[in-house]
Amino acid sequence: MRRALCFTALVLAGCPLPEDSFVVSGRVTIGHAANSEVRLLRSRFASETRCDSFEPLDVTHTDADGRYAFTVIRQQVTAGVTGRRFFAVEADVEAGTFTQRFWFPDADLDLGDTDAAIDGTKRFTEQRLDGRLAWRSAVPGGPSNAPDRPFESRKVFAQREWRTVPIDSLGRFDVVPVESRFEAPWTRFDRATQQVPPGRGAKCPFIDVVPCPLTDGRFEPFVFPPDTPALILNFGHETDTSRLGLHGLVLQRPAVKARFDFNFFVDYTQWNPMIPARLDPDLFARESDHCDEPGVFINTGSGGSVSPVLFRMRFEDAEGLTVPIVSLSEVTVR
Repeated sequence: MRRALCFTALVLAGCPLPEDSFVVSGRVTIGHAANSEVRLLRSRFASETRCDSFEPLDVTHTDADGRYAFTVIRQQVTAGVTGRRFFAVEADVEAGTFTQRFWFPDADLDLGDTDAAIDGTKRFTEQRLDGRLAWRSAVPGGPSNAPDRPFESRKVFAQREWRTVPIDSLGRFDVVPVESRFEAPWTRFDRATQQVPPGRGAKCPFIDVVPCPLTDGRFEPFVFPPDTPALILNFGHETDTSRLGLHGLVLQRPAVKARFDFNFFVDYTQWNPMIPARLDPDLFARESDHCDEPGVFINTGSGGSVSPVLFRMRFEDAEGLTVPIVSLSEVTVR
């Protein structure tokens, strides 16, 4: 009897219970067809990391107006801990795949129309090779450092916003991050006649991997030894480095400057400085919003008309301190 009274008191006091239910709803308006499948996914771990692996939780279908709704209970949202789980709603439409990621407030959540969710979003062009991301660009007209053999390309629209959601009649609210993303299908491009970049096949001394994983054209991320301060390439002949593409660069922390040094001979002790390049430190933060292969994609150049045989690249933060290189997929010299 006492246990029942305590339970009743908790309910009357508005205390959260594991059986409390919440509804997430929305409307598919992009390429809508009635009875379209909509999937609800949940991250495996309770955290605030958007890029955790997701697993299927439920499936429903849209009605004649494209509307859908899922019901979950508090126990599914929190998994018995204080951290949150990210959720995702996915729908395959005629023009691609639409996804929204969010965490549940302590209330129902209406994600709205898919058309409104991607209105005014950022537009990216992505390219991949052998199933791996080779380039991403937000510049109109697409990337300038396309792979030199057949590859795939697609358009991506992405937006992240913070929504204020009322959770009770007392005026309390929760602030919920909602990321909307629309991905067009991958389209294959045959570029068998594309000229091979002059930097392809360059050696990378001090990396015990042959051939050099940074110039082999595979665009597969290579993880450097801890606290690697610089990248060195041996082109084997004088090579123009005024146009550089860095694919999937991951640094230990954001950098604001890239420094370049050169040598006309194979001499790793005497280096000559070149004109440094300014980097956008916010680029590193923006790229962290992507949940696929990590890294920034930068078009830059060493400046001047010098064509070195040996080429060294280092990165510095706002205080002029060297920023170690964590990983890099490819260095393209064109």
